[in-house]
Amino acid sequence: MTVFFDFETITNELIHKPYMVCSSATSTKEGEKCAFYFLRELYERYGKVYKTFVLIAHNAGYDFRFLQEHLVLDNMIERGHNILQVKGKFFYSKGQYINIVLKDSYSIITMPLKKFGKC
Repeated sequence: MTVFFDFETITNELIHKPYMVCSSATSTKEGEKCAFYFLRELYERYGKVYKTFVLIAHNAGYDFRFLQEHLVLDNMIERGHNILQVKGKFFYSKGQYINIVLKDSYSIITMPLKKFGKC
């Protein structure tokens, strides 16, 4: 299953804290644990039908930092400082998990999201 998603954050000079994640497959999640609640809802709503979820974000390296603590990583493909793809597992409970493949749309379409409408 393919899911498009994006985190919104509060930032100061050094700290980026997520406060919301929106996706094409789940309800909007808010709060400090929004990344965990996002992955948990994917499992709860679709985990019996789909075992692998392809999560696509524009500049996925940024969004990945909020998901990373909830995944057991299998591998990562990078180009320079950019993350192109990450594969891992989200464990819901013992023996119950979904496969996560995170992909970066910016590596394919190198324009800001605000220009997508005109394109």
